Amino acid sequence: MNRSFSLYILVSVLVLSCNQMNEAYDDSDGLNAFNADTLGKNISVLASDEFLGRKPFSEGETKTIQFLKEQFIAAGLEPGNDHSYLQEVPMVRITTDASPIMQVSSKKGNFSLKGPEDFTIWTDKTDSILVLDRADVVFAGYGVVAPEYNWNDYEGLDVRGKVVLVLVNDPGFNAGDTSLFKGKTMTYYGRWTYKFEEAARQGAKGCLIIHNTVAASYPFKVVQNNWNTSRLRLDNRGKEEKLCDIIGWVSGPASQQLLAACGYDSTLLAKADRRGFKSVPLEVKLSAQMRVKTTYDKSHNVIGKITGSKYPDETIIYTAHWDHLGIGTPDKTGDTIYNGAMDNASATAGL
Repeated sequence: MNRSFSLYILVSVLVLSCNQMNEAYDDSDGLNAFNADTLGKNISVLASDEFLGRKPFSEGETKTIQFLKEQFIAAGLEPGNDHSYLQEVPMVRITTDASPIMQVSSKKGNFSLKGPEDFTIWTDKTDSILVLDRADVVFAGYGVVAPEYNWNDYEGLDVRGKVVLVLVNDPGFNAGDTSLFKGKTMTYYGRWTYKFEEAARQGAKGCLIIHNTVAASYPFKVVQNNWNTSRLRLDNRGKEEKLCDIIGWVSGPASQQLLAACGYDSTLLAKADRRGFKSVPLEVKLSAQMRVKTTYDKSHNVIGKITGSKYPDETIIYTAHWDHLGIGTPDKTGDTIYNGAMDNASATAGL
């Protein structure tokens, strides 16, 4: 194992150096030591209103990391970051204010898509204003470059300065064809994060994913939650990053409007499932814009350690993210605190 590692954002971490074990070790010992009452109690504490939804940069974070530190000390864990249980994580909160109109221009006429009904967009950039000004659009299949699967949707394409329109999931999903990637089992190439990363590597100005509830495994209303909200990223000032200006999703019906505007229909999307598919420039242009507000601050990882006796310089790492969404829009009862019992007080308490 490479002992040089970087812990990602907002996690509670338990680092176990490998202890001496004999072949007769019974892992039921650990299971028997797992206490359901303690688990339930810790979930209740972390998900209580007192912790204010555990949002980073807030009083909720301060309460959360203090509670976790106290639990690590009570459990007899050593500090995992030299002499400290805490590790500072420089971060940036990016809050977007996107225009609710995306203009579409084509030879068949012009029309508008409305956000967030038809699309939702955001950015990982920190520029104060980001604009798509009659940007060319390319349908790039699944937006995948996967040498191990002999697949490259960007082969022969120059998408620099353009918007790529891509499908969610992997090429083998629709037919369940395990000879294409892993069939209905999604690989990392099928995730939205990968689609945006690859589009940026290819030099695209924007990337829009066509939503499909079955392929995504969640309805469009889930991605609509990204509309004009804030996102956290590592503070990478001073480091060179390739990022698209604008990223997001379009609804299934909106994608059909885009295709129809240049003489295509859903059969074009189906062709992307087959080997040999060639990505298609679309005769439409997109215009959109958003304002961006950035806040730089520090969050924290909480790290505890148990040093092993036989292999103290080898490490097993268990993690769970402690953060949630904080305080937001009231529900039907007027409650504004997003408590986050499942996401992710449950795993944090389990750790």
